[in-house]
Amino acid sequence: MRLSASACGVLVAASISGCTTVPDKPYHPVACGSKDCTPEELDLATGSRTVQVRGDGWLTQPCARSAYFPMTYDQAWLEVNEDGYLAVPAQLRAIERRIQRAHASGVPVLLAAYVHGWNGNADERPLKDCQAQSGQVNLFYAQMGRVTDTVQRLHDSKLIARKPLVIGVWVGWRGRDYRDPIGLSAPASFLSRGRTANAIGVQRGYDGEGRPSLHAALDELSKTLNDPAYPEDRMMLSGLSFGGRIITRLYRDRLEAGDTTPLGKNSLIVTFNAAVGSDCYEKALQANASKVPVTPPRWINVTSRADRARRIYYRIGTLLMKDGDFCDPSSRLRRVAIGFDDAQKTHELTFVSYAEDVDAPLINQGPVNWSSTEPAHAPIYYSRWDGVSYSLKSRMYDMRFQRKALNAGALWVVDTDHTAIASAGSHYSINDLHSNVFATNLTRLLITSLYDPGR
Repeated sequence: MRLSASACGVLVAASISGCTTVPDKPYHPVACGSKDCTPEELDLATGSRTVQVRGDGWLTQPCARSAYFPMTYDQAWLEVNEDGYLAVPAQLRAIERRIQRAHASGVPVLLAAYVHGWNGNADERPLKDCQAQSGQVNLFYAQMGRVTDTVQRLHDSKLIARKPLVIGVWVGWRGRDYRDPIGLSAPASFLSRGRTANAIGVQRGYDGEGRPSLHAALDELSKTLNDPAYPEDRMMLSGLSFGGRIITRLYRDRLEAGDTTPLGKNSLIVTFNAAVGSDCYEKALQANASKVPVTPPRWINVTSRADRARRIYYRIGTLLMKDGDFCDPSSRLRRVAIGFDDAQKTHELTFVSYAEDVDAPLINQGPVNWSSTEPAHAPIYYSRWDGVSYSLKSRMYDMRFQRKALNAGALWVVDTDHTAIASAGSHYSINDLHSNVFATNLTRLLITSLYDPGR
């Protein structure tokens, strides 16, 4: 990558401050005795992980605790080199084998893949003394606890017939290229990581050694999980910040071509506080506005209103970019992060009551009218927790969203607030942050959408 003189000056100053380079390497290699892994070796590359979730579904802990309940899912990895191809192709084969084993046992699958953002990778930070999760990977574990808990509650409420195997896939890439104790390398890192995210997102097919690109790998998983022979399977692909930028580059061309199921009929894409310009969605929104109603949504862009990282700092960061860094360098929206152009917003979302309030008023259970133009209530199902015991009585809490005049089609651009965002992996936030964690409310909305009978 070529850097400007000013960026090089920043790096020189950063080197004086103790800046070091983070290598582009995999952190979770698959140990195989030969080039072709045995089934047993692939089985070792995925493993069950248990997260303790409090009875109301809000708080999570890594270790057993009173009034918390174990939620177990399978953890897997997909690590991508900066060239956009998988660093360890056997990781993909391991995930495919785990899906095959579930199908052979007659168990449906929910695969939730997450592409992290800036300053992340697949390097785990060991937890100490069972304290609350910190670090992006550990926060993902907490998120998967919420997903698994939501699936359990949907099953308990008989809204899904068979409980699926939940597989959480951390999609790792070199989201951090420098370790700099005082942050002088941040401008150059922002520029280089944005360009790397673009490169990963536009890579297609396979390289000369047969390694699949991330695009090819996700398409393989989508094909498996959208097979008509397994109609109960589901797939959710989500990404934060530059992870959302990668996903945008991976699949926006399908939206622009009018494809209302860019990752398959039984799949949902969620870009969360994506560090990508609104110019990348102009054509996609126009193409999908003519294809309504689509029930339920297939792609949801979620934006927290007071996300200063994207509302202010992203705009400043684009001053370092060149035309090739934008989707449409001629667009007036190229320096405006997705979600901050009012004309593009399709929904405004806030959660009226929280699952912690066990005495909050209930609303009737019923299907969600995803295409309504009036203020609507969408159901949030969970099993009641009274502070002492956990019962399987189905409850539904109030969530209101206002659809705006713009026809959404398959693609939503949702403006939300602190009720949808978890700032520390354990609770909703008091501020609208550039967070990498969906709060329990938002998690339940997304999973409810994924299992909507109209899908």
